[in-house]
Amino acid sequence: MLQPRNETEGSLQTEIQRARENQARWLEMSPALYAEPEEIEQWAKIADLRRQEVEKLTELLDRVRAMSGGAESEFQSKSRPEHFRTAH
Repeated sequence: MLQPRNETEGSLQTEIQRARENQARWLEMSPALYAEPEEIEQWAKIADLRRQEVEKLTELLDRVRAMSGGAESEFQSKSRPEHFRTAH
């Protein structure tokens, strides 16, 4: 059974917040703490995965909002050129 859209939006917003917090915590851990180049490379890969997680969740929220005619997300509005954000 499908959840109502407002519950889905709330769940997605919660997941986006958690993903952003995880991303921020990971970025606070400096890759310079790692001695081996492989460890530094692994840190960078995980940092990229955390960034992608935030983007994917935000895109999913945008789709849910578009289906319900809701407001655009922060990611969606930032991805548009400035003249479109202010002119429309």
